[in-house]
Amino acid sequence: LHPHWMFATLHSLQLHAAVACSLSMLFALALHRNIVSLLLLAGSLALAGHAVIMGREYTGMAMENDANAPSFRLLSFNILKENEENGEAIARMIANSGADVVNIMEAEPLEAHLFLLGSSYPYHIGCGVLTAGCDQLMLSKTPLERGTIRSLSTLFSDRFILAETE
Repeated sequence: LHPHWMFATLHSLQLHAAVACSLSMLFALALHRNIVSLLLLAGSLALAGHAVIMGREYTGMAMENDANAPSFRLLSFNILKENEENGEAIARMIANSGADVVNIMEAEPLEAHLFLLGSSYPYHIGCGVLTAGCDQLMLSKTPLERGTIRSLSTLFSDRFILAETE
């Protein structure tokens, strides 16, 4: 199947759904013990276990020979575009975070406070750089080269920032 945003969303919520089903089945067992509830609980726990195992498959674990590798700190979160009253506090927190690269989703509350971030993060894409809007924002301590903004679906445009840095 061609990658689609709906499949990615379902995949990312697999563990949440499995845990919700497991809790529901525990509640069902508390109300009335029967083999169907027990089998559904076992299936839900198996799905939760599968989600954890698959998550670990995608996670790169550090090895002994990685001990001397250069470190890289990434800060990424969604601040919600309606969060206007906390824009300045969030900008100050980001400036003091020590992250090398910051990726902010729904960054509109930061647009008025970009000057606070300029001394810590002199390079950025989004909020007027390569796009007129301020939905996505990437900040960096080092130059961002070959930066592009792309759309991942027809639902929301300009929600993917790609850049290189050293």
